[in-house]
Amino acid sequence: MKLRDKIEKLAAEKPELRGALEPLLKSSSYESKLTKEVTPEDPEAQEDAFTMRTLLAFLLPALLCLTACKHPLASIRSPEVYENELDYNRMVQEQGTTHLRYWLSEHCTCDDDQDWVLKADQKWSEECEATADWILVVEIREPWHRAMALYNGSLLEEKPPESPPEIPSVSALCPGEDG
Repeated sequence: MKLRDKIEKLAAEKPELRGALEPLLKSSSYESKLTKEVTPEDPEAQEDAFTMRTLLAFLLPALLCLTACKHPLASIRSPEVYENELDYNRMVQEQGTTHLRYWLSEHCTCDDDQDWVLKADQKWSEECEATADWILVVEIREPWHRAMALYNGSLLEEKPPESPPEIPSVSALCPGEDG
């Protein structure tokens, strides 16, 4: 059954649609308007088809390359530079935690309840607790973040665990009996 016949049948079965379907039945190029066929008589359809072909010719290869290429050449920066940046971050964090551990040992200690207090007045100290927390977070999570950055940069084949390591209580840094 041709498209014209289907339209006429639909118009006969549903008289309320006859008015909407009438222009299609009277039109000489109804087939191309409904099916988007490209005919020499319809320059608008020809232009639309050319535009779609042009877009597909450029977008399809670009999309395939962006989604399917996991090649080192597709990376934004060189692997050496990326690893050097991660090494630099590690060095800064290690130096920072070294200095903070020294500050913590000079100014803070833990009381009998394992709360961080200032050595000078033995009162709870937000600064001491925050410093201990920062040290723990950086020292425990830095290796995981580094591994995840290397994996996300396609420089590590085995994916690290989904969740970073848990951070223990700040009392984990409390000095021992001789502290």
